[in-house]
Amino acid sequence: MSEITDSTNQNIIIQDVLIFGGGIAGLWCLNRLKNAGYQTMLFESDSLGNGQTILSQGIIHGGLKYSLKGASDSANQVALMTDRWQACLSGKGEIDLSACRVLSDYYYMFSNERLLGSMITNIASHAIKSSSEVLSVADYPDILKNKKFKGSVTRVSETVVDVYDLLNQLKNNYPDFIIKSTGSDIRWLTVSDDYVECEVNCENKGWQKFRAKKIVFAAGAANRSFIKQNNLPTAMQLRPLHMVGMSMPGLKPFYAHSVGFDSVPKFTITSHPDNNNNWIWYLGGKIAEDGNHLSVHEQAKSAYKLLSKHMPWMDFSKAKWQTYRIDRAEPQQPQGKRPDGAYIDTNGPFITVWPTKLTLAPSLASQLLESLNDLAPDMAKSIPIDTSTFSKPMVATPPWNKLQWFKI
Repeated sequence: MSEITDSTNQNIIIQDVLIFGGGIAGLWCLNRLKNAGYQTMLFESDSLGNGQTILSQGIIHGGLKYSLKGASDSANQVALMTDRWQACLSGKGEIDLSACRVLSDYYYMFSNERLLGSMITNIASHAIKSSSEVLSVADYPDILKNKKFKGSVTRVSETVVDVYDLLNQLKNNYPDFIIKSTGSDIRWLTVSDDYVECEVNCENKGWQKFRAKKIVFAAGAANRSFIKQNNLPTAMQLRPLHMVGMSMPGLKPFYAHSVGFDSVPKFTITSHPDNNNNWIWYLGGKIAEDGNHLSVHEQAKSAYKLLSKHMPWMDFSKAKWQTYRIDRAEPQQPQGKRPDGAYIDTNGPFITVWPTKLTLAPSLASQLLESLNDLAPDMAKSIPIDTSTFSKPMVATPPWNKLQWFKI
């Protein structure tokens, strides 16, 4: 990082790459670029991970969920990420995530159809890279050890991480290069083949000039604003979700997909501790996709009915509820379908990215590095600059620690 002065005597901070957006995409790319020697800074106008990332369930998919109807490009894409994530979590991968809390090393797929467990395992063994096993009743998780449960259970070796811890680890690797801005309305001063010069409204500093060879937009839904500002041809789509949180006395952690013969689980449960170390069940899957038209209370009632139907031995009458709306921002696809892999679109010095899934963040960063092959890290501009006067964004608070619970 270096600094020069322009004709108005204002300092200009020079970088190789500027990243806008501090979710999983921006933070993973920052870490990879810094590790590769690039002079890089990241700007976030809210809290790190606010929105899509902090509302992720934290499942590092190995592909089985996406293979319920056979092999698919999506299943194969996410399956390739398993080893890379495991290496990072053990401190031996491309990014050191050894301090990130792992909530579970596996999850369960359960169904009221006993034959479905064998079908799922057969798909996994032939279609994608996944370690799965149909369990005997003695090996069922305690929550499913009930005479009213007549179905089958498959255990899948796929990791669930604490997303709050994940964001903190990614931030803590390079905290001096993550800057709090006050919005996405950047002043684009010069755009040329050699560099982009812009002004960013930095919290506690005001408008500061930066110059970089490449600009990366990794801000999820906020990418639309950057695309519009620079008249880029990149097209974006939003696929909304209406997730559900549930808490009640004595609730135990559980990580599972309730599956049928559809390509999407009826519901997916992950478990997360709140500030008082109480467990929260966090529900996604088909219920989240189908509940976008429902009000908060209607969606909670829908979740109550669904859980009671598929787990009738449990009493949910004392449960408390929250719901969370997510706009999944992705590159536009035919008929609005889900993208198969991570996405990167280069237009001159501007690069727009979406990981499309938490699991695919490593793939996205690798694609970004590959796109920068003709941009050698400029070590001549590695003169340290004091960034202590720049405000730094905090990591987003998990929603169950800040929203009010209600009963139905």
